[in-house]
Amino acid sequence: MTRRARERPGNLRVLPGGGGGDLERPSWLSDAASAEWDRVAPALRKLGMAEPADETALAAYCEAVARLRIASDIVMRTGLVGRDKDTGALKRNPAVALARDASYEVRMWAREFGLTPAARLLLRHGHLAGAAPDDVPDPGRPRHSATDSPYGGRR
Repeated sequence: MTRRARERPGNLRVLPGGGGGDLERPSWLSDAASAEWDRVAPALRKLGMAEPADETALAAYCEAVARLRIASDIVMRTGLVGRDKDTGALKRNPAVALARDASYEVRMWAREFGLTPAARLLLRHGHLAGAAPDDVPDPGRPRHSATDSPYGGRR
């Protein structure tokens, strides 16, 4: 089947799958990660964005989502800041850093599977097909200075 014949509405291309078989949810996933797996794995498989060889990467994404949910729940229940027991000074809730780290990891893994708007934009416009990794802009990459271009390299 030609690439054009495999295009979906909105120019989102279905990528050719490399291996057969369904994605099998790892038994070691936490309950929250298992729920995320059940939510995204069937759609990713249908779109050709995940195959059995990707199960570990997808599991890592699902566990990161679970950590984000747990840390966010802790922050909602306990607040962004608290008081130091000894000094009474305000201090940041450690769960804020956990949520931030999990959020970064979710975004990183989500891009791998086309689960972010930026990743889908690149897929829709065919920027990922046949491009070397360094040639593909990474809109989620943190910029380090005003002169650092979001499209790789310096301006």
